[in-house]
Amino acid sequence: FDPKKLIMSSSSREVREVKALSELRIEIKFESYVIIKLIRGECEINGVELAPKREYIFSGCKFSVLSWRGCSIEIDSGDSAIIYVAEKNSACVALNIHAYCEWRREEAAIAQSLAAVGNLYPGNDDSLTQEIGIVGDSPPPLLPGAPTLQSPSIARFAPQDDGIIRGPRILVCGGEDSGKSTLCRTLAVYAARAGREPMYIDLDPNLNDSGVPTGVLTALAVTKSALSVEQGFAGLSNAPVCFWYGNASPESNPELYKHVVRRLALCVSDRLDLHPVANTAGFIINTCGWVDGIGVDILKYIASIFAVDIILVLSHDRLYNELSDAFKPNPKVTVVNLQRSGGAESRSLQYRRRLRHKYIHEYFYGPLSHFRSLLVNKNSSDKSSLLEKLPAQLAPAGLELRFRDIKLYRVITSSAHLDDSMLPVGQGTLLDPLQVVVHNITPDLVNTVLAVYHPRESTEPAPNGFQLSSSVTERHDSENNPYHFLLDCCAAGFVVVTSVNFDKGTITLLTPCSGDLPSPHLLLGGIEWVEGLLA
Repeated sequence: FDPKKLIMSSSSREVREVKALSELRIEIKFESYVIIKLIRGECEINGVELAPKREYIFSGCKFSVLSWRGCSIEIDSGDSAIIYVAEKNSACVALNIHAYCEWRREEAAIAQSLAAVGNLYPGNDDSLTQEIGIVGDSPPPLLPGAPTLQSPSIARFAPQDDGIIRGPRILVCGGEDSGKSTLCRTLAVYAARAGREPMYIDLDPNLNDSGVPTGVLTALAVTKSALSVEQGFAGLSNAPVCFWYGNASPESNPELYKHVVRRLALCVSDRLDLHPVANTAGFIINTCGWVDGIGVDILKYIASIFAVDIILVLSHDRLYNELSDAFKPNPKVTVVNLQRSGGAESRSLQYRRRLRHKYIHEYFYGPLSHFRSLLVNKNSSDKSSLLEKLPAQLAPAGLELRFRDIKLYRVITSSAHLDDSMLPVGQGTLLDPLQVVVHNITPDLVNTVLAVYHPRESTEPAPNGFQLSSSVTERHDSENNPYHFLLDCCAAGFVVVTSVNFDKGTITLLTPCSGDLPSPHLLLGGIEWVEGLLA
């Protein structure tokens, strides 16, 4: 990529009028930018409201500005930005789903309150319920274009199988570029604006929305005070809990992907059990676009391991029918087929590669750091004014370590699987398909992303009250697989190998901050990142 081709030679400023229930859709190249400012009315981006008279700068992304009552937006953009207003959108669909989920959350909150009062005053549950007058309430009326969402076919306030009343647990799935991430973010933000603390679980290792590199599965708590227009969930002050998968697609290693999903599900379950507010709010799960063959089986596994009760399928009739048939015996699960939003644009492989590069670059250098690096190399009259509008840049550090000061591992999948019919009666195979082995330091490690872990004996708590259950770790502790604990622990952070010097016996790492690593344990994956290469 040639920095001289940075598109900012002739910026244009205009004011666009957005009618009520319409969207202003904007597509920006990585070399360009768009600055928007709300002049009149109200509007939002993925559910987050824009402040009036404040400038927001974007680069290398596609997004929509929705207005419920109409607004005027001032736009300062380069030549390459695509900007248009669309009157047909899926805003009412997202709002109706949110209204239904809020009804479910209120239901769960009242049930928890009644359970607490019942524990203090046994035998008064029925009288309290009648006095409050909540039995028989119906879900909120639906707006035009609403999906059909039915109440679970269990008695109102009836406990789940484990005796706990829960909020909605939503799984969003569909093909690539069908609008899954946008819907998930919008639902999570709407819930946070309503005073809830929902959890956002991102199981897409390719383009994760939580401000982490490619190859990571995350879960985080979304709160109203931490919402960001420009950065989305990457700007949340609450750090996500991260599990390192190490590949851009579940197809690369389905067995490892399912293991990481299971570990994340255990952490989420523990947090919901310990935090009634989070349990009432529920969670929203974003998934990847692999919906063929084993991909469908993985979606079923995710729905089961997280005990979801609402599955939203975006514009995929075959997937909708397969999931409907799979969960038809379970009356607690509702599967809904939604139409794809007109604003969901297909992204090329090159665009996805550049977006992955952008995410990793921003992990180390901060928001819009990729655009800043291009801007610094460009001579232009408005260069200084643009640099002043960009967010503050982070300061990663280079760390040189001796080979003997680190322990590098990688995950291999065993191809040896014994059929249970070949084993003695009543016994199953003890072979673990996933093995963590020591990996030698080689020159091929340069530009490789590595996950860093806390010391095994560390009592470092997981972010946001997540509890890292040790049950799985203890089961896998054995002489045959002594490093399996790395798969059962969340990652402390991520580094990139910048050089390997065999003459000095040292390896140099790019780290997000200065100081020593939390531990010498580093886990290798299949993600590479070359700083300065934007193609």
